[in-house]
Amino acid sequence: MSKVVLFDMDGTLTPPREKMNSSILKPLSELQKNGFEIAIVSGSDLDYIEEQCEILWDINNVDPYKIHYLPCNGTKYFLSDSSGFKKEYDLNMKDTVGEYTYNNVVRILLDCQSSIRYLVGEDIPLSGTFVQYRGSMINWCPIGRDANTKERKF
Repeated sequence: MSKVVLFDMDGTLTPPREKMNSSILKPLSELQKNGFEIAIVSGSDLDYIEEQCEILWDINNVDPYKIHYLPCNGTKYFLSDSSGFKKEYDLNMKDTVGEYTYNNVVRILLDCQSSIRYLVGEDIPLSGTFVQYRGSMINWCPIGRDANTKERKF
């Protein structure tokens, strides 16, 4: 039976929305040496996980090819090898819930987005890309996915 340790990306393996730094490599390496598999889950899609985990492919004691990558909150699953990432599964939200339901969810999110300042009680910074379809899920970010670190701390 495999022993898997599942990590969240932002705020656990990395500072929020930043790249993994070398301080995390030794603990990950120790887990692998002791027979544990590592899985990384993130709300972001694979391209962002790949960017944040860039250091794993540098010369170090962590084997990135033995890590399970679970973007979009685990609704997608990838493994990697020397030729790149291999999709194990990828759910499709629109196929699962239907176009009608999907469109209603987006409309509700847009209504919430337009009311957010009334709900929060003050103006919040807005940066753009508030609703993002990722194939297997919708990401709604009230201040926008393009927010910088200062805006995110608001």
